Amino acid sequence: MKNITSLVLCVIVALTCLISGGIYSSAEEATNDNYKYVVMDDGSIMITEYLGNDSEVIIPSKIDGKNVTAIEFNGRAYTKITEITIPHTVTKVEGYVFSYMDDNFININVDKNNKKLCSIDGVLFNKKQTELICYPHGREDKSYRVPEGVEVIGAYAFYCSNLNSIYLPDSVATIKYDAFYKSANLTEIRMSKNLKTIESIAFAKTKIQKLFLPPSVKTVKSLAFGRSASTANALHKEPFVIYGYKNSYIHKYCKKHKIEFKVVDPAAPKKTMVIGAKGKIKVNYKKVKRAKGFQVKAVSGKKKTVKIFKTKKSAMKSLKGMKKGTYKVKVRAFNTYNGEKIYGPWAKAKTVTVK
Repeated sequence: MKNITSLVLCVIVALTCLISGGIYSSAEEATNDNYKYVVMDDGSIMITEYLGNDSEVIIPSKIDGKNVTAIEFNGRAYTKITEITIPHTVTKVEGYVFSYMDDNFININVDKNNKKLCSIDGVLFNKKQTELICYPHGREDKSYRVPEGVEVIGAYAFYCSNLNSIYLPDSVATIKYDAFYKSANLTEIRMSKNLKTIESIAFAKTKIQKLFLPPSVKTVKSLAFGRSASTANALHKEPFVIYGYKNSYIHKYCKKHKIEFKVVDPAAPKKTMVIGAKGKIKVNYKKVKRAKGFQVKAVSGKKKTVKIFKTKKSAMKSLKGMKKGTYKVKVRAFNTYNGEKIYGPWAKAKTVTVK
């Protein structure tokens, strides 16, 4: 079964390489002192293999007078390379290219004049810094915070990393295939609240035992978590549970694929009572399932008062220091997951007058 699974993964990667634009089957491979390469249809060079023995590799901007615009190393293992510098001419490189590096690989540098790519502290991004392409997997850091503004975690971006924890900002919307594949020490990911898509095998062969996924998730590809109803535990041996919103897309996905799911969002408060008084608003709410506390919002024109009450029990609370006027008042409950608040729906707004 292991051999079949590995074969399937190899086929997927090979097909992806072709589809992603590295099609050069019609071109003959040439060789110089340090590289194998092909001349593509547009006359530029794609490097397909490094033949040298340097630990710090500087990719040339030209070979035989032609611009080097793409790097697509083949399946050979590179055991000595610790650092690669990409020239200004390269416009295309995918994260899987660096999966052939050994555990010594710690840095990717990019010429500052490159218009498509950039490096931040040795990590490869596109120039706009909206996609993280590759985090070198030889690094010994135990945690990493993806910069704000990154929208895509690229294919193989954290392949075989040594990280224990990763923080994804709320700008991240897409996690591509194999993004965290074989990050064998990875136990915790802070997930983006605006995540929409998780592609195949993204979290397979990690040590993650639980994930919180927001209701914004609308697409999850096959074996994204290394398991499904038909291949249970095939690529993920750890106990595994997903936390999320009741009746969300991911809730239904987990039911279909027999993945344990736990609801975290609290229900809407029922039987709330709001009373206007002199200089204050009194709010009475009833306890609801999975509530760690309540949020009360009172709005009058441009004036807005928001108050958090950290009690999960039924209670009468007051918003004090309120100015005269008519207010619309709403209440919602919240739960917590890894220290962050998970809000349930607002109860129907009620109108009161403060004297």
